[in-house]
Amino acid sequence: MGNTVLLKNASIIDGTGSAAYPGHIQIKDDKILSVSKQDITAENDSTESIDLGGKFIMPGLIDAHCHISFDEPKSNDELFFHRREGLAAIIAGTNALKVLQSGVTSFFDADSLYSVGVDLRDAIESGIVRGPKMAVGGNALITSAGGTAGRLIPDEGKRGYGAVVTSKDEIILEIRRQIKMGVDWIKIHVSGMVPRQTSEGELQAWSLDELKLACDTAHELGIPTTATMMIGLGEENWMRAEHLKRVRDVQDQTGGFISFIPWTFQPDNTPLGKKITERVPPHEYSRWLAVSRIFLDNIDNLQVSWLTVGLEE
Repeated sequence: MGNTVLLKNASIIDGTGSAAYPGHIQIKDDKILSVSKQDITAENDSTESIDLGGKFIMPGLIDAHCHISFDEPKSNDELFFHRREGLAAIIAGTNALKVLQSGVTSFFDADSLYSVGVDLRDAIESGIVRGPKMAVGGNALITSAGGTAGRLIPDEGKRGYGAVVTSKDEIILEIRRQIKMGVDWIKIHVSGMVPRQTSEGELQAWSLDELKLACDTAHELGIPTTATMMIGLGEENWMRAEHLKRVRDVQDQTGGFISFIPWTFQPDNTPLGKKITERVPPHEYSRWLAVSRIFLDNIDNLQVSWLTVGLEE
């Protein structure tokens, strides 16, 4: 016989958009059995009854893009050269509890330092530490041209959250290694910023053939991928449109992208922010969200970074 809990006299937000209403909730074996405006009778004497006294209760929040091991670094230099693996793991575990206590019951960890996200997910699922449900990636795949960290990325090997791949064989090997380790998805830094080219925006660091190879390798082993696009680095509209076209072409060929994530460059506390100080205004971000949704009709999900941009619009 499982454990049954009655949450009585709650103000319930059910997530449908309806106004909060008074009601009662019955839970058995950590699963919700019923939600009712009418009083619920206890099954037996062992049922635990908790009177919430009108306090609000709502479904858990979902954080669709998080870096649980990063905390709030001021630069990539801090992440790459001043975070040991043990410290990154302690920070990730501490942040997982903070996120859970904030009402987030599941989140998507895009990539992590030293791939500690996989171990944290397994520790949470095993009940060793407390935290939300996690979907995790390992090291982000980066070419020697660099990702958003430019010259801080080495020509080969690993650094911080990145694994540098220099050939098609290395792409296949690293993806297979991460899948064997237990990642839920593969992250790729498709574009990057090179010093002295800030006026031209980000450069394309991967060829279409390389991207297709990465997607095919992951998809053949049952692992989906996600595509992103950062705007606000001085690029022109045609560059953004070309980026969308390449994402669409890869999706037409592989069908493995589960979502597309357009987001804006945030200059705060970054070396590049000293050169590019203006933010993408909310109306421009909204316009590119709309363009992305219309053009990428072959990708089901579009993630909106409203926490980053704010609620001005």
